[in-house]
Amino acid sequence: MNKSEYLTKPRRLLKDFFNQHPDEKFTARQIVDGLGKKLSISSVYRNLDALEKQGLIKRFAGHGWEGIYYQFIATETCKHFLHINCKKCGKTVHVSQKVSNVIEKNLKEFENFALDKEATTIFGVCHNCLNQKGENYGTN
Repeated sequence: MNKSEYLTKPRRLLKDFFNQHPDEKFTARQIVDGLGKKLSISSVYRNLDALEKQGLIKRFAGHGWEGIYYQFIATETCKHFLHINCKKCGKTVHVSQKVSNVIEKNLKEFENFALDKEATTIFGVCHNCLNQKGENYGTN
């Protein structure tokens, strides 16, 4: 086991936090607040970096200028799925393999482009948020 794989108390706190929120994404500041400030922001960043190197979390840019988000992806299956993220509620879920394969095939065939599923997140609005009464979400 190398040093980055050692499960320190801060890494255990982060893994427990992400296990409690498997389909959600968080900024480092949200994680600090969610942990009741048990870790400093610098400790969170340092340990997020180590967990990302281990392949346990995914880092990606939020929609627009919202910042950098982190999400738990410890399972092998998660690493091979395309993800969709709701801009309203923040929930991130796997795209079905059938839909993912169609997108991947069409990008390759029509755009001569190879999709990196692990690094790709599609942003939009989920069905729950679309169905909220009185809310109007556009495609922009």
